[in-house]
Amino acid sequence: MAERKARAEKTVLSRQEIATRRKALTEKKRKAGGDDEGPHRRALLGLFLLAGSVLSLISVATFDVKDRKGPGFENAVGPIGHLIAESLRGLLGVWAYLLPLSGFYAAMVIFVGNRERRRWPQLVCFVLLTLSGAVLAQLFIGNQPGQAHPPGGFIGASLGGVMVGLFSTVGTVILVTAVCAAALIVGTQYTFIKLCALAWTGACALGRRVQESALVWWAHQKESWQERRERLAQEREEEAAFFAELESEEAELDEAERLVAEAEAAEAEAMAEAAVRLARQEEKERAATAKKAAREKKALEAPPARPALPAGPRPAPGADPVWAS
Repeated sequence: MAERKARAEKTVLSRQEIATRRKALTEKKRKAGGDDEGPHRRALLGLFLLAGSVLSLISVATFDVKDRKGPGFENAVGPIGHLIAESLRGLLGVWAYLLPLSGFYAAMVIFVGNRERRRWPQLVCFVLLTLSGAVLAQLFIGNQPGQAHPPGGFIGASLGGVMVGLFSTVGTVILVTAVCAAALIVGTQYTFIKLCALAWTGACALGRRVQESALVWWAHQKESWQERRERLAQEREEEAAFFAELESEEAELDEAERLVAEAEAAEAEAMAEAAVRLARQEEKERAATAKKAAREKKALEAPPARPALPAGPRPAPGADPVWAS
């Protein structure tokens, strides 16, 4: 048993050595075959591809419909730029920006990419992404008045029309979206999934932060509402006490007014009695004065009094009077 294990390990080691030696031998053959100019050619190819991508991007970004009639050109790259933008936008519509961006990516791959990695799956995914993106742009934006080109260009309009006729609009959107997502996943070497996972993680973290902030805000609002309710209750109690104090003061004022009114009434009654008494006294005085004046007047108007006869003995009853003698 141990012998078999040792033999298997020896076989594995020998295979690793063979692969390493074969790789080293291939590298020696490449160098011996005069492939020293390969990196230079790759650098030049990447440089021209990068320049063409920049020119295409600027041309598409500065496209103006007025350049069709002239005079002059508003495009930043001139008439050639207008021709490039007209061709790309006429072919892909708003999805024409994908070609310059793909050129940037291809230039970076040429500069720093691994030469031994197979790139044909990325090329297939690029074609699928271009076609599906043009169809989605055509379906979602649609033809609008005043547009220089259809939103999906000639490819999006023609291919989208055929697919809508076969799968309807909803089915076409679902199918093309699935193809676009698959092309992004495979074309970016699963970087798209990593970006989606990173975006999901960030969204979850943001959601937790938002939830925590919302809970803190809700707790703060509850405390504020509780404080507001307590403050309102205290204000109501103070208001009730204030109104009760006002009512007591009003009652006291009413009682004071009643006492003052009673005192004024008693004083008025006393003054009235005093006035009546004075009136009666004046009336009595006037009556007494009138009587006195009447007596004096009567006394003045009365005849003079006869002289008094001398006093003598009184005659006896039945006797003759004195004047008869």
